[in-house]
Amino acid sequence: MTDLENQITEAKNILFGLEEQIDETKITIDELEKKLKGSKAWPQKGDVYYSWLYGKVFSNIWDSHYWQTDMLERGEIFKTEEDCELDHKKRKILQRIKVLEKGFVPKFSDDEDIYQIYCYRSTNLFYTSRLKNNDTLGATGGRYRTKDDAEDALDALGSANLKILAGIK
Repeated sequence: MTDLENQITEAKNILFGLEEQIDETKITIDELEKKLKGSKAWPQKGDVYYSWLYGKVFSNIWDSHYWQTDMLERGEIFKTEEDCELDHKKRKILQRIKVLEKGFVPKFSDDEDIYQIYCYRSTNLFYTSRLKNNDTLGATGGRYRTKDDAEDALDALGSANLKILAGIK
């Protein structure tokens, strides 16, 4: 067999392997689509749901009222009481971050300094850092005009609140 024939055979083997992977992926996608079609959408009429109302968790029965649908679309309806309470805590923390950001809206231009509160996931520690070169790294605790503002916000928010926001237990 010539070198060219060997290369053609190798290319065909690679192509065959890729086709097998594509077929396996299609099977997986088909199975997931079947499961998705078989599962009922939530909530259904008669399901219990939870929302934050009048300063506390409130349970109700889903009846597809327009106001329930509006609340669902806004992300204010939950399957569990715990999920509802956690969402309320997160919303309070996000409101506090807005105040601490002092109206700063980053433009992400090359000449702008932007500081953030970020969580280093391997240690679950929070720190402030400067974004460079229009880097839009996900800020866990907001974005700030100065390093001092970011450090003050880090102190004001506290690690426990930032962990709630970052989904760290």
